Amino acid sequence: MKVLLLITPFLEPHRPPSSAAIIYETAKLAGIKDIDIIDINIELYRRLGPAKFNDVQMDYTYYGNRRYDGFINLLQEILPKDDSYDLIMISAFSFYSQSITIELCEYLRKHYKSKILLGGPAVQYPMVTNKPAYNQDDKITFGDTIQQKGLIDDYISGEGEIALHEYLKGNMEYPGINNNDFVQIDDLNNIPLPNYDGLDLTKYDYLTDGFDFFIYGSRGCVRKCTFCDIHTYWPKYKYRSGESIASEMIMYYEKYGTKNFYFSDSLFNGSIKSFTDYLNKLSKYPVAKNFRWGGYAIIRPKNQHPPEMYDMIAETGKSFWVTGTESFVDRVRLEMLKKFTNDDMLYHLEQSARIGLENTLLMIPTWPSETAQEHEEYLSWFPKLKKYVANGAIAGVSVSPRLIALSKTALGRDPNLMYKDEEISKTGVTREFYWFNKENPELNMKERVRRTYMIFKTARENRFPIHRMEQRLNDLLFVVDTLKKHPNLEYNSDDLNIMRSDIIKLQED
Repeated sequence: MKVLLLITPFLEPHRPPSSAAIIYETAKLAGIKDIDIIDINIELYRRLGPAKFNDVQMDYTYYGNRRYDGFINLLQEILPKDDSYDLIMISAFSFYSQSITIELCEYLRKHYKSKILLGGPAVQYPMVTNKPAYNQDDKITFGDTIQQKGLIDDYISGEGEIALHEYLKGNMEYPGINNNDFVQIDDLNNIPLPNYDGLDLTKYDYLTDGFDFFIYGSRGCVRKCTFCDIHTYWPKYKYRSGESIASEMIMYYEKYGTKNFYFSDSLFNGSIKSFTDYLNKLSKYPVAKNFRWGGYAIIRPKNQHPPEMYDMIAETGKSFWVTGTESFVDRVRLEMLKKFTNDDMLYHLEQSARIGLENTLLMIPTWPSETAQEHEEYLSWFPKLKKYVANGAIAGVSVSPRLIALSKTALGRDPNLMYKDEEISKTGVTREFYWFNKENPELNMKERVRRTYMIFKTARENRFPIHRMEQRLNDLLFVVDTLKKHPNLEYNSDDLNIMRSDIIKLQED
């Protein structure tokens, strides 16, 4: 069998996609010897550059009828001219990928006779594309929809390592093949590790010195934050042994010279035992002092992360953590089920400053029950934390421009959240952001935009580096422009022009 694997946009361009490396190794273990990989995402990024790449992503995600005119030309240039592949496998990562994956599949159907298999997390998402011909009930998944349209032959939902192996062996009855009744893999220690031999590692826009690889140590999450839908995809938290994670990193260093690693987990310290074992093994490898590693982590109280653990972290190289801080208001954060306090956060930042651990704080700008007083409390923490920016414990903040009430989350099921569905249907945008809390009427759409803007502004005034600020503010401008065009979504939108000018000025400053 001859196989072509395609990686669809939109992914970050700074590391080779681990999905491609996992699929490559899985196919090899299934006996496939002839497999080519084309990462369309990095080819598109290299053609467009960072700013235009982001604009095109916005167009495909939020404006279903906008397409990048050069995408077909790109496919004509980078895809093989011969039609000798038995199978084309497509990996689509998220709802950001849906519209452009449709365009890719339309092209493949016209130019190839190959069977087409679709996989990746985007398969099991409801359809969020705004392309009228593909809009469906939100209970119908992306995989179902484009299979019914004849754009693909088969799809795999859920985790793919075992399902893909079974598919390539001809077992079409395995859970998750052409259905959404997938089963979660129970033992992560015995599934294929990523194999990057099939990728051109020189093409990626690394932000560090040398190659930078994804690592995964777990799937799922030990928390059940009310705004998160991860439990839809991984109902149970599963993790690898700490020793196996450290051994994989050492293998990549010895095979590829890789010293930079990013954990793709929802959190890499979900299991304290596994995390401790990982630190113990890695700290004994002499070259590890030159490693740089990090990813998403949870802040824990002192009794779970004592100072001795931070000492071990310091022995394993340079570490950076992305923490779901979300709010500086304890009541709000506890309502999110984050399970840590501001005192826990301050302890973590003190320890981070002591050992040189860098933190990026993920922040949610408005919470449905947040009061005006709590918003001011939120803002007041930026000057209090400025010293941690100065000493390097806070490397920056990542402020979400919009809180999405995903339908499969506790937040999305909140009976107090109301939607103006008739008006939203006229906008061509997804409804999950345009919510109103009937129990907190002062937090209307205009006020949500204002509070979000104030968080960006206050963070900037206090010298906090803001991750992807221009892109996030462009997203906020999109919200403002939508409200201007559809005033019935807003209670009073008279001063949205002023708000728009303020956001643009902040971008320019």
